[in-house]
Amino acid sequence: MEDFTLLFDLDGTLVNTDNIYCEVWNELLRDYDLTCNMCFFNNFIKGKNDALFLKYLIPNISSNEITNISFKKDELFIKKIEINKPQILIAGAYEFIERYKNNNIAIVTSCNKKSALYILQYTNIHQFITLLIAADDCNNHKPHPEPYLKAIDYFNADKNKCIIFEDSYSGFTSAVNSGVPNICIIKNEDTCKELLTNTYYKILNYNNINFENIIKKNCSNDLILDKIKELFNYYPNLIIIKNNNENIKCGYICDIQRMKLLHNNNEDEVIIKISNLDNELSKTAIELDMYNNEIKFYCLFSNLMNINIPKFYGNFKIENRDAIVLGSLYKFTGQFNINLNVDINNLLNVVKNIFKMHDLFYFDTENSVPELFKSLKKINQITYYTSLIEQRYDKFITKNKHFLYENDKKNLDYIFNNFHNIINMASQYPLSFCHGDLKSPNIFYKNNEEPYFLDWQYIHLNKGISDIAFLLVESIDFDKITVELVINYYYKVLNNNRKIDYKIFLNDFKNALCIFPFFVCVWFNSEDSDKLLDPVFPIKFMKNLLKYYDYICLY
Repeated sequence: MEDFTLLFDLDGTLVNTDNIYCEVWNELLRDYDLTCNMCFFNNFIKGKNDALFLKYLIPNISSNEITNISFKKDELFIKKIEINKPQILIAGAYEFIERYKNNNIAIVTSCNKKSALYILQYTNIHQFITLLIAADDCNNHKPHPEPYLKAIDYFNADKNKCIIFEDSYSGFTSAVNSGVPNICIIKNEDTCKELLTNTYYKILNYNNINFENIIKKNCSNDLILDKIKELFNYYPNLIIIKNNNENIKCGYICDIQRMKLLHNNNEDEVIIKISNLDNELSKTAIELDMYNNEIKFYCLFSNLMNINIPKFYGNFKIENRDAIVLGSLYKFTGQFNINLNVDINNLLNVVKNIFKMHDLFYFDTENSVPELFKSLKKINQITYYTSLIEQRYDKFITKNKHFLYENDKKNLDYIFNNFHNIINMASQYPLSFCHGDLKSPNIFYKNNEEPYFLDWQYIHLNKGISDIAFLLVESIDFDKITVELVINYYYKVLNNNRKIDYKIFLNDFKNALCIFPFFVCVWFNSEDSDKLLDPVFPIKFMKNLLKYYDYICLY
């Protein structure tokens, strides 16, 4: 084991300091009328960078306030340890690290360097540590992989010869996203279900660790390479290179890998999109049939599209996970996720292009729907929208009560109480083939202007304006002038081809804002923030959506 690099989280992994931090945060958050008990700490704070969760809890907090709070946190934490002299090391941790002191050992933590250094000195394990990566050292914090990748790069380590020790879901996600296959989970009474039920090795302490159980035979990459070779068997002398030996993106719903295909003197690049399983967000994705939807799109509909999409090469199964192979858009000059708030030309160009698809696949009546498209559901047939909202609405309201004004609560209650009627109205013909998740992050802009549309996991039949409604909420900070420009532009191109009363059109827009955006708002704002790649997204999305609800005057 001497050639293995050992990477440890700190709080909850090597030391038990949660109760001390809970006391500290309870003192610091009193000024914001927030009480921090262990339940609050585990849901909002544990394993997270200070700035990340403070912006989530208090969206209008200033950078100076965050800096001051973070400084006071370290001071209070150290003071409490100096006064109480607690035993904080997890059983066996000192002996374990001492035993492997000749290995490369790093601490990779979300806490500030000042506190981390104090803990290492206080526990006397500093003498065995080669490297400390703290919150101060990273631009992106857990669950982003940057902290672990920095440590791996520092040691120039082989990822297959690394072992990561973690206790929180955000830290575990960071570890998985780093591409290291060998992960050990330190569990306790607060360990979340997703960590307890996965297949990674778990310990209560460092006594009697079995290294053989930690080191997993990670054969998934070899299986993927075999499948790619099979799919491209018509390429002579094929050589496959996985770019940088790491994923472009690892998420809760899908992982994405990028590979070069070398054959004779030619070179192609492909993207492999692989479904994730066994976490809360992926379970919702399964309920929504998102994986099958995307396979259906590329297998059945992609060759019919009159808009730009990635080239589809094929699909396969890998260990019960669905994989789709697409042509890489990185061969083009351009970028993903242009800020449409400051680029009206691109915003209207996206609207114009997606309308082309809505118009091509526009069905006046149920009888006019071609056989191929009859497998697509109308919005009221996607029953999980209603199920999730009914199951989680009370939790959503309770969790976010600090962010809701009285009028916000009235608007949300109105939609909740009328949701069945709203989706039934939106399901009346005429309907179009809709993307379902139209937003700037799902668009590549070739030469920074020509849109290519991706992520077809939500395809269904709906009013075309529903795509525009979600595009606005997700990608445009509410601005009355911009919103009216976009919806009137869409009405103009729609009415040129399909005559529709403007009042009916506006009602369709109003209904659209109350369906998928409302579902996304309830869904993500009722998830535990520890399970989200971007814990700030839900509150930002909700606050923006609430402005749209004020604008449309729901009742």
